Amino acid sequence: MHVLLLFLIGVTAYATSRISNRFPRFQAANFGEKMDGRQLNGSVIKEIEVESESSCRLECVNEERCKSYNFGGKKNKSERWKCQISDSDRFERPARANFIENKEFSYRGIKVFALHFKRFWRPPRYTNKFQKMTVDDKRK
Repeated sequence: MHVLLLFLIGVTAYATSRISNRFPRFQAANFGEKMDGRQLNGSVIKEIEVESESSCRLECVNEERCKSYNFGGKKNKSERWKCQISDSDRFERPARANFIENKEFSYRGIKVFALHFKRFWRPPRYTNKFQKMTVDDKRK
């Protein structure tokens, strides 16, 4: 009886570890409201062409340094929009002066960023500042 119980526990532990190792790291971000007619200028780390704003948002989530993005510009011949990934947001000091009006763009910044590493996940605590959560973060 004990041998059967130990066997079942071992099989369950093995199966769980095999399943969890197959899933990639999950990332999620909570973006602030879209600000039409505004653009953060000067702190662009990457500029790409995308088919939609959703694609731009995903590019921002996948870029480790991204804190905000500008989306817009005029569509080019291939029906694509500009997506400017920024390592700053409109609240940071040098960037405040660079938060300008531009009717062709819309701006959106990240409120909270969360990472999921395989078996561990912690819901982020919401703050006004950009926050990056990892498994090693200590909570008090």
